[in-house]
Amino acid sequence: MKWFVRIAQGLLTAVFFMSGLMKVFMSSENIRTLYTETLGYNVGFMRIVGVAESLAAIGLIAGYRWPRLTLLASSVLAIIMSGATVSTLVSAQGAATAGAPFVLLVLALILLFKNRPAANSKH
Repeated sequence: MKWFVRIAQGLLTAVFFMSGLMKVFMSSENIRTLYTETLGYNVGFMRIVGVAESLAAIGLIAGYRWPRLTLLASSVLAIIMSGATVSTLVSAQGAATAGAPFVLLVLALILLFKNRPAANSKH
């Protein structure tokens, strides 16, 4: 199971780093087309989400050395992906379109629960 979690962490790192940078550096026109017209989000909000995704991806990379950063980063990504899943479903884009953010949400939750400290462990 440890290898599965490590591979999932690496995949999430790559996906969110690229996705975050795309949202940060994409033109405002493209953001309006992809996110404002379909989901109703502001351009500035999507840039903030991009920064959060990029920072969380960096946290996942650092989490290989410091596991508590993985806990924080996967929490942020789980929140972002739950919002993306719900937004996609509410905007009537269908369950098929909401599948990708849902899979990323599940992977982030796996990282979150596999890296959390045990309740009775002493740190």
